[in-house]
Amino acid sequence: MVKRRMLIALLVAVISSTATFIYLVRSTESEDVVVAVVDIPANSLIGPRSVRIASLNRGAVHPGAYRGIEDVAGRYTSQAVVAGEQVLKHRVAAGEHGGVVSGLAGDLRAMFIPIDDSRAVGGRLKRGGRVDVVFVSSGQHNPSVAKCVLTSVPIIQCGVAGDTAGSRERDGGAPGTVVAVTPRDAEKLAFCLENGKVYLTAVPYGSEPSASPGVTWKDVCFPDALTQP
Repeated sequence: MVKRRMLIALLVAVISSTATFIYLVRSTESEDVVVAVVDIPANSLIGPRSVRIASLNRGAVHPGAYRGIEDVAGRYTSQAVVAGEQVLKHRVAAGEHGGVVSGLAGDLRAMFIPIDDSRAVGGRLKRGGRVDVVFVSSGQHNPSVAKCVLTSVPIIQCGVAGDTAGSRERDGGAPGTVVAVTPRDAEKLAFCLENGKVYLTAVPYGSEPSASPGVTWKDVCFPDALTQP
């Protein structure tokens, strides 16, 4: 009976020692994962130089992390990735879809406004900011009017590939700004582009949208006449 108990105790000790050994071996093993070299904003192209392979302890590897640079290079982020962070599958857009749509909610649409820097805050707009859209109707409309038609519209991209409006010419993209709008606002914006000029004004962070009645020729040239009885 004593021998049997000793045998069982010895067997348990062997099993425990083996399990501990396997755990220690596995805990010191490393795996290759893809990590970001620089901060990669949402809706951005992942270039081969913006990521690298890093060997991490197996226990520190996220189950959703990519293992090869070829798996992410040329694709777009759907969420921002911080430098040094593992590139995770849920932060990369499926397939090789353009970044202009990868991060959009289902009720929004990406729309390109063909506008040069002179009517877009001198080319100082940046992705992630917001703009108001001011429409000035052409002279064939009577009366001609200037009015803010859309407020606090999110900027998705300036130009085709650049972060700022000034980088458009270097990247060969058409001058303009990509914004996120509802289908209804897309129709309104298209109408404005076809029937006059559009200007973009930068919106400060936290600013509340405000309605405006618009300005006509009389408001500018004869403002005193509007206040007379």
